[in-house]
Formats: sequence, structure tokens, C-alpha cells
Amino acid sequence: HICGIPAFADATVLADASTARAVEVGAARRGLDDAAREWDASWDGPLRVDRVIGEAFVRCGACDVAAIPVPGHSDDGAAFVIGDRGLLLPGDYLSAACPPIVLGSVASALASCELLLRTLDERSISTVVPGHGPVLDRRQAQRIAREDADYLRLLQVAATDAVRAGADAGEATASVRAVLSPRR
Repeated sequence: HICGIPAFADATVLADASTARAVEVGAARRGLDDAAREWDASWDGPLRVDRVIGEAFVRCGACDVAAIPVPGHSDDGAAFVIGDRGLLLPGDYLSAACPPIVLGSVASALASCELLLRTLDERSISTVVPGHGPVLDRRQAQRIAREDADYLRLLQVAATDAVRAGADAGEATASVRAVLSPRR
């Protein structure tokens, strides 16, 4: 989360292009300010991105790091692979503690879950450290990714069916909320 950037003034801040753009245009700061008011919290200090990275590994200190774009939880966002350590840091995805939280697009969140599953299948990932919940091994993370993708597909179907049936916003929301979550 970008809210931690001001607390680590001496750290090198890596981000993917979407997060760097959100910081550059002020959208990230506005989001923090809105959340601060909602949660009665404070995240003071400037936001910055020191280095924009993509899916190719780059050296950062003692680690090889790559960013994988994973929008859906929010409009921007990245997961990070620490290649030489076999680590995947999926941010707000792949949590054993909660279902996917979609503040952006369900379609984007589904695509991100599918991309994370491919990443687990194709890269030498042994350990997954989600932003919420316990550390996972590869097999646990693959199971959660499949459950989350299935759940997001069901959300899409419920919403689409409700709209096609002529449901108003409240009825469509109730249809979506009736979909059973893979986790509490």
C-alpha cells in the first residue's frame, strides 16, 4: 500500500506504471486523504516512486524484482515477484483471510487472479506473502487463486443475470451479495 511510503523515507520505492501514474497525477494522494477521513487515520508526508518496474526482473539491492499488473482491487496495483527468493507478494489478492475485495472492476480482478495463477504455475514461486492473512505455500496459493477466480465469475454471472432480468440497483446488489464467498 502506498500509505507506507512516507514512513520509509530512506527506502527505494518501486512501483509499476499504473501506481506511478496514480502518484504522479495526485489520484493516490486523494485516495489516501479520502480513506483517512473515512477511517479517522492519517497518512502524512509526500508520496513518491523512485523506480518504475515492469514484468522483466530488475536488480534492487540484493534482490531481483518484477512487477505484475493486478488491477481490480483498485484501478491500479501490482504484485511483486522476488525471483531469486521464490517469493510472490500479491498485495490484496490470494488472501486466506478474506475473499477478493473489489473496489475497481470485477473483470479486472478476475483477470488479475488468472494472471496470478499463471504466475504461480510458470515461475519458481515457493512462498506467497499476501497483504492480508497468513503466508502461503505455492499449493495453498494456487487453491485460493482458483477459488477466488470461481467466486469472481459467479459475481459476474449474478450481476449480469440481475440486469438482464430488469432488476433495479438494489435488487442487483442483493443478487451479487447472495453469492457465497469462498472465505468469510
